[in-house]
Amino acid sequence: MSALGRHLYETGLLQGALSDVHLLAFGRVYRLHSIVLAQSVFFANLLAGGFSEHRAGPRNATDAN
Repeated sequence: MSALGRHLYETGLLQGALSDVHLLAFGRVYRLHSIVLAQSVFFANLLAGGFSEHRAGPRNATDAN
């Protein structure tokens, strides 16, 4: 693995450094990066404000309402 790859994996993924999205799911908070999430059409739309959750604030992903 390259030095950059190792840095991204260790610092970005494992440590969550410089994360700009916190996702609460199944009782755990995941510190994620919007640039990576935006690869998914769902998250790209969510992050662009296309869903009410964008404005709703933190919620547990297992909430029914």
